[in-house]
Amino acid sequence: MDGAPTPGLLMGMAKRDLELSEGSFSTLPNHLREAVEYQIATEADDDTASYVAIQLGDFIRAGNKDAVVLLEALVAANKERAKIILAELLAKGDGIEQDCRRSIELLGSAADSGSVRAMLMLCDHYDGRRDPADTDPEKALHCLRRAADLGNETGAECLADRLVNGRCAEQCTPEEVAEIERLYQASHYTSNSYYKLAMLHSQGKQSIHYAGEEYREAVAWLRKGKRRHEGGGKKCAEQLVAWGLDGLNRMAAPKSNEAKWAWVILPFTIVIWVVIGSGLLAVANAINAVTIPIILAIAAITAVVSFFKRKR
Repeated sequence: MDGAPTPGLLMGMAKRDLELSEGSFSTLPNHLREAVEYQIATEADDDTASYVAIQLGDFIRAGNKDAVVLLEALVAANKERAKIILAELLAKGDGIEQDCRRSIELLGSAADSGSVRAMLMLCDHYDGRRDPADTDPEKALHCLRRAADLGNETGAECLADRLVNGRCAEQCTPEEVAEIERLYQASHYTSNSYYKLAMLHSQGKQSIHYAGEEYREAVAWLRKGKRRHEGGGKKCAEQLVAWGLDGLNRMAAPKSNEAKWAWVILPFTIVIWVVIGSGLLAVANAINAVTIPIILAIAAITAVVSFFKRKR
């Protein structure tokens, strides 16, 4: 057969080689050869397959040729991590002859199987980071969009960054703004995405009246970033301070710990004051019960004395 062996043929050759004596792979630990043999026999592509591929990659970097055969066997068995590791080694020529074309083919195959990591690596390649001659912005954008559609946060944020491309909201169509907002919110694992949304809605404006309607959306995104990430919202909080808005709209802010404790303490405070008030009222009533008769008696005696004085 002419040309490169098919995946099925390569897999068959790998199985045949692995069935040979252990001495055929004497430069590798027996358990690693057995693990590869097991992974080829099973269709599962799990963490164990990834671990085995990583181990083989380390041996290849150290110059082990037997490890190349075993890694190729895992690739032929359609193990995703094996494809990615072999692609990385081929791209750099790390312990193996450099072959950028095959590296891209392997990444494309892994991406077609749903590997987000492969999609992001392809994006890097088409950005010209590996080979400037292969720069293709459209393909890079396509890879990012695929990663974002699968829910990858890095892909979503990078795609949003590219769609913004230094523009402000007024320079984008409403549809573009909606997509950018959706992508940044999908990458909310850091508050940086909310900060970027605030900048999208604040740049290009002439006014510096940040509390006004013109900056309403930008301020809303900053507040959301600050609220959503108490530990990571520093950038949003700093921007609010820079705009002099940190003390405004306190009611929109989340309840602080002090406010939460206040609601817990309030019922007990009311009960205490009711008890104290009742006690004071009882004391007042007791005082009135003694003093009023005394006052009346003194008034009566005074009246009698006055009457007899007049008679004299």
